[in-house]
This record gives sequence, structure tokens and C-alpha cells, in this order.
Amino acid sequence: MKIKDYTLESPISADDRLLGTVAATNATRNFRIGDIANSLVNDQTLQEILDNNHDLINGNNFQGTGAGFENTGENVIGFGPNAAYQNDGENIVAFGSYAAYGNLLNGQTIFSNSVLPSYANPAAAATEITVINGASVNCTYLYFDDSTGTIKAIRL
Repeated sequence: MKIKDYTLESPISADDRLLGTVAATNATRNFRIGDIANSLVNDQTLQEILDNNHDLINGNNFQGTGAGFENTGENVIGFGPNAAYQNDGENIVAFGSYAAYGNLLNGQTIFSNSVLPSYANPAAAATEITVINGASVNCTYLYFDDSTGTIKAIRL
């Protein structure tokens, strides 16, 4: 059933806790916040669930607009817009915009090129990644070394 319209009724009564009305293809129904919360998390807040080392579903955690959309893999962590979008791999950590988009491989740590800068060689990276240029002290910066085709780091 696809949702066509969503409206929030106002004012919301503290007693009723009426969230709103969903107009669906074949039906319209009212629902209450308490009913949804009780059926999903036994009155725990999302923060309480996450604080107790729980995941959202199948070991997956997605942060970012569109992250995890159409993901079928388990134990997938996606950070960034559309990270792990249409991912089918298992045990994946994806960082950055569209990282792991359409991925089929298992057991991978994936950085989109948008969050892993490229430098011609270590000297070029060392020239750019400095505190004077805005890098944070006591941090490690990863980059792709074009001269060797490897990922390296600058530790400040």
C-alpha cells in the first residue's frame, strides 16, 4: 500500500497523542504515537535502543539521506548521502556519497572518492595536509597516493 498524503493534525492533545492521518490508496486511518511506540520498541526511545548496543535491523546502520536505500546486505554500516545504496554485500562499512552503490562484494571497507582525496605522491600530500592549511592536530588523514596506487596516511 503506497502512501499518497500525510497530514499532521493540530493541536495535538496530550491525552490523545494523535499523530495524524495517513491517506493511503485504499484506506484512511488515524494512529496514535503510543500504539506505534509500544508495538515497535516496547516504550523505549530510539536513543535507549542505540545506547544498549542494538542495531536498527539485521545489523545495519545508515546515516545520511538515501543511505541504505534498497540495501539487501546484512551487517552494513553506511555513512553519507546514498551510502550503501542498492548494496547487496554483507559485512560492509561504506563512507561518503554513494559509497558501496550497487556493491556485490562481501567484507569490504569502502570510501567514495569524494571523501578520500588523491595526491600525486607523499610529498604533495604532506605539503597540503598541514595544521597551517586547516588540518586538525592529533588526527590521521587518509589519502590515495597516485604514484603507488595505495592508500596512505598523514598523522598530525
